[in-house]
Amino acid sequence: MKNDALIRVASFNLKRDYGIPLRRSHLWRERKEAVAQWVSKSGAAIIGVQELLPTMREDISSLLQGYSVLGFGRFQGRKPKEDEHSDIIVNNQQIESRLVRTFWLSKRPEQLSRAYFAFFPRICTVAELYLKDTGQSIRVFNTHLDHICGFARELGIKVILEYMDKFQRQTPLPTVLMGDFNCKPDSRPLALLREAHKKYPNLHLTI
Repeated sequence: MKNDALIRVASFNLKRDYGIPLRRSHLWRERKEAVAQWVSKSGAAIIGVQELLPTMREDISSLLQGYSVLGFGRFQGRKPKEDEHSDIIVNNQQIESRLVRTFWLSKRPEQLSRAYFAFFPRICTVAELYLKDTGQSIRVFNTHLDHICGFARELGIKVILEYMDKFQRQTPLPTVLMGDFNCKPDSRPLALLREAHKKYPNLHLTI
């Protein structure tokens, strides 16, 4: 991308409510306005979010005027209270979405499924985004890897890399990967990202 095409992106795990919180301030209803304020003041045109439940999604959409929330839940709406999203939020003044897809981080990525030993189905949202100021397009992936199983995290990265390669073969675009990886800098999933150019020469990743 040209220098004048630089944009600000951010990744934000919103932390859904779990059980009884240690503090009232940890509850989503107490944080939602602060989250929306942070997004609007961050200057980011593209924000990848994790742990976004449908009710939280409604709040974000209502509070963030002039933004779009892109993506689909990991249970395809079948479990509304648990249908967690890894969505991509975009500033409509700067961005126009051209394609939005969500796939599963498993051996059956095109259908609701989970990796062996993964506690939940894990997903990745991909969007092709048109930058209005420059007339260029980019492709953005946002995910949330499994918090328990290293095998599931490794499989998740492999699935994402395969999708990146497939998209690049069809339409090469600058690509951004963001998310909550739940792993350390020296972990196997991040090593796979560093080594990706050897297997997928169409990909150019910087970690």
